[in-house]
Amino acid sequence: PNASGSRVFDCLRELCASGAARGIQVCAYKYGRKVVSEWCGDRGPTDGRPVQEDTLFPIWSGGKGVTAALAYCCAADGAFAYDDAVASKWPLFASRGKERITFRELLEHRAGLAGATPPAFARALAALDGAALRRDASPAGWRGCQRWLAKHAAPDPAARGRYEYHAVSHGWLVGGALERLATARAEARREPFDALLARRLLRPLGVERHVAARLAPRKDGAGDALRAFERLALTCVPEDVVDAAGAALGEGGVVPDPRLINEPACASVLLPSTTMHATAAGLAAVYGALAHGGAVESARGPILDPYQVDDLHRDFEAARDAAGDGPASPLGFSRYGLERAGATRHAFGHAGLGQMFAFADPEDGLGVAVLVNQISPEPVAADAALACLLAELGAGRRIV
Repeated sequence: PNASGSRVFDCLRELCASGAARGIQVCAYKYGRKVVSEWCGDRGPTDGRPVQEDTLFPIWSGGKGVTAALAYCCAADGAFAYDDAVASKWPLFASRGKERITFRELLEHRAGLAGATPPAFARALAALDGAALRRDASPAGWRGCQRWLAKHAAPDPAARGRYEYHAVSHGWLVGGALERLATARAEARREPFDALLARRLLRPLGVERHVAARLAPRKDGAGDALRAFERLALTCVPEDVVDAAGAALGEGGVVPDPRLINEPACASVLLPSTTMHATAAGLAAVYGALAHGGAVESARGPILDPYQVDDLHRDFEAARDAAGDGPASPLGFSRYGLERAGATRHAFGHAGLGQMFAFADPEDGLGVAVLVNQISPEPVAADAALACLLAELGAGRRIV
């Protein structure tokens, strides 16, 4: 991997040389084996060190796909069913018209809570109050925001049951519901989301250094947690796209400047919908396991048995078909279409703001990830890198 002469590497080098990408990683697993892993460029905009295979990129909404993968694994364990009412294990959630909202509705952006933003979070974000944002129990922190949403947020009756993208609130809602639904323990002793993710998904796949739900604050970190800050890529946001990118993220009066992800105060916040970090190798391993067999060559054990992976593919197809042709997020994933020799096949995964794609292609047993640390109005660099990667693998082209 990462050797001159590789067609994929040459494509990445050209993208960086042209200015279309500052730094970029691509990786693919096929039938559980890593078959491509390439990287190029630098970590910019203020860090000229070269990107490496273990450089962590902000993945923005790509964290929603990782969360969806975790949710399916926990449900496959029998901890809960997607159509369980969230309030069945989160009693505080049974307020202001949320009594019957199911986990599936939260996961699929159909709960009518897209605009629900805790006021304390909005204030702390505007002030870049890192201590308030990072401290879980503070009103602006992970548990504090969950508590506010459970107690005070009211679903929009016009949006309930139909797709409306929960750009930011998805992290608190789905993450908070998973913490409670995935364990039978009392609320005070529930397993935190980042610990649940590591135990159920990342450690079995051997990618705990390649996907991070949150980074320990630099001053508090130790070992790998501290060194993770030394492996970060910074997001490059040209001035002419700052407003547009911020508007794409904003909801409920919160329109964050996407450059805030470069601030340590924000990079160490737990909010799976927006602040997760990962490498292409880590994401490709997750989706590679979901595409075929439930494990990859680096794994310590499977995240799903092969028959459960087959169930996932059937469940996704059923949810996709039920959603119809309009905007939707079946099982919390985005839909992708791939074409080869005139035949179309379906894949599932998630994209993110900073030019990133990651998905599973069950028909070809592929898990694919492309990460670029440069926001652009159109994902020119990510599209070009993905097209080259799919051609190299004989996997056709992405059409949707």
